[in-house]
Amino acid sequence: MYKIFTGFSKSETAIKLIDDLRKVAALGWVDSTRFGDTAVGHTLETLLGIKANSSKLPDYLGEIELKSGRRPTSGNPKNKSTLFSKVPDWKNSSMKAAEILQEFGSRNPEKDRLELYVTVSAQPNRQGLYMLYSENLELVETRAIHASNGDMPVAQWDVVNLQEDMRSKHKETFWVQAETRKDPAGNEQFRYVRVTRTRRPMVGNIGPLINAGKITLDYTMSEKSSGGVRDHGYLFRIWPKDLSLLFPAIEKFELI
Repeated sequence: MYKIFTGFSKSETAIKLIDDLRKVAALGWVDSTRFGDTAVGHTLETLLGIKANSSKLPDYLGEIELKSGRRPTSGNPKNKSTLFSKVPDWKNSSMKAAEILQEFGSRNPEKDRLELYVTVSAQPNRQGLYMLYSENLELVETRAIHASNGDMPVAQWDVVNLQEDMRSKHKETFWVQAETRKDPAGNEQFRYVRVTRTRRPMVGNIGPLINAGKITLDYTMSEKSSGGVRDHGYLFRIWPKDLSLLFPAIEKFELI
């Protein structure tokens, strides 16, 4: 159950943010500012006056990370939440981005380009790709079951680096849920209705949750017209219902 906000452990920034979010919620249904998966977050940040930037600091006043997701009016979230994006340790990886795209991507006939938009988890996907945490090596790897090469390494991440990113990015996070609908013209609209506040991530759980299939990785790669590779991030993701496996302190609030 979501409860009514009463206080935020003496955090003035959190109190200000919840007040700003309530003002957004009071607007009711608002038009999306863009199309696609990022529309719900971009629309919220626009309403809060947050400008897009490349800073690694948390979104709101450099203190609180904002994450937004779509929630149907009569059901649970349909999509996972992105924890962070982290490029592989290419220096120590067995394959480079172009090789991964060439080996595991498929051609989009409409755009006439190779693409690799897949989720990698503890179990092999249809490309044979899977993800594994090796505790003794302190590594997270994507590997592949290959028809001719057997079980082969693809890319790797130092788990300590993943833990550091998680600790800095999610010291305090507001996960905002928005209901969604289409207007008469077919354009998407949002109504921001709920927020989950998390703090103090248990970063040591990242590796075990990868092996348990709770944290997954999305490859989002496509071929440039020049022949290079365009990537939209290497996204480590989790279902909202599993956030308690990473965060010891969770509070949930209704915005309306």
